[in-house]
Amino acid sequence: MVDVWDDWNTQISRFNSYDPEISQVILENDGPNLIDCFGVAHRTITEKDVDDIANALSEDNVQEELEFRNCGLNEFLLEKLLDKVKSLNAKIKIKKLSVTAHKDIDTLFPSICKFMEMCGTTELNIEECDGSETCMEILSNCIDEYKGKLEKLDLSYRVDNDYKKLGEILAKEICELSLVNCRVRLEDFKNMKGQGSKLKYLDISYNPVDGESMSMLPGLLCQQGEVTLIMEGCDISAHELSRFENSNGMKIEKLDLSYNETLESEGLEEVGRLIRRFGSEHVRLSSCDLTEESLSSFTNGIESHQLQSLDLSNNTGIASCPEKIAELIRVSRLDELDLSDCRMTSTQVQRLGESMSARDIRVRSINLSDSERRRIDSKYVNSLKVFMESNVCSQLKLVLPHLSEKDTASLKTSLRVEST
Repeated sequence: MVDVWDDWNTQISRFNSYDPEISQVILENDGPNLIDCFGVAHRTITEKDVDDIANALSEDNVQEELEFRNCGLNEFLLEKLLDKVKSLNAKIKIKKLSVTAHKDIDTLFPSICKFMEMCGTTELNIEECDGSETCMEILSNCIDEYKGKLEKLDLSYRVDNDYKKLGEILAKEICELSLVNCRVRLEDFKNMKGQGSKLKYLDISYNPVDGESMSMLPGLLCQQGEVTLIMEGCDISAHELSRFENSNGMKIEKLDLSYNETLESEGLEEVGRLIRRFGSEHVRLSSCDLTEESLSSFTNGIESHQLQSLDLSNNTGIASCPEKIAELIRVSRLDELDLSDCRMTSTQVQRLGESMSARDIRVRSINLSDSERRRIDSKYVNSLKVFMESNVCSQLKLVLPHLSEKDTASLKTSLRVEST
């Protein structure tokens, strides 16, 4: 049996409100519509599983991801899968191969690379895997012999990475790297730096990043094109951010500093300056314990820099200052704002709409979803109506997963929802 992971569409309400006469809310809840990943997970893989995977590939020879997770995959079974795939005489395409939470991963690298080469795989995920001291050297040698193009590498949750060898690997064609929670130290950053890295995507979330490490980050990133940098939960403060200089005109298009509760007001102002320095357009500050004071500091730091999207979700401390949120939208000329799970009350939602309307502030999309809301009342529904009629956004997103069928139906009726 092959295990399948399905991607579910969440329930979303969209509201088009530039013209109140033709405005509508569209509620989508289509259920599973895409197989994102298949494979074997958290049980011992068998020869029958290999046959089933080969059969699945023969029926649909283009797959997003094949994953073997904590299933005791060995060289014999991987080679058998290789032989099965060869016998299909079909052009198999697997975008991403994940062999995760395995021991002695380096013994599988030669077979992994052969399989990737055969299937045109460009992404390799070996997170949570253990290997020998020469693991990175073996991987580097296998990549040298690999005739395909490996673009993305995920080494997350591994604490024994050889960063000098990793630096050599990065000097090849790797353009996306994930090192989540790897206990990366200053010395590791030094070993990776300066070997011709072409990284356009770097995720170093949940690693302690000090000021000197921060100063080395530009040397790891691609100096041309648009870059994505993710540093969730790194305990970053204003001091560390001030060391992140841009001397080569690099652009970090997407910047994610979510789950950094240590930023505080001074740090948030420095975040605003950092966004201006690197020309960031898409920024995430979810779950950063923002307050009215730190939100004002962020607005001061960003000055008149234009943002395409800003995620402030799960920051309940800013719900009480809708006027400050409206000012931030005005200053940054935002296109998309995520305020989901900020626990805004009926009154606060109404005040946000009124404040934006009074100052002629408009935004294309606002997310006011609330994963904890279990009931709605007439006051809540009325606040949404007032917000809609204030004509301040073209798309209002609502995800209210815990509402009863009765309350969902009532909300749809009250807001003139069209289901699709």
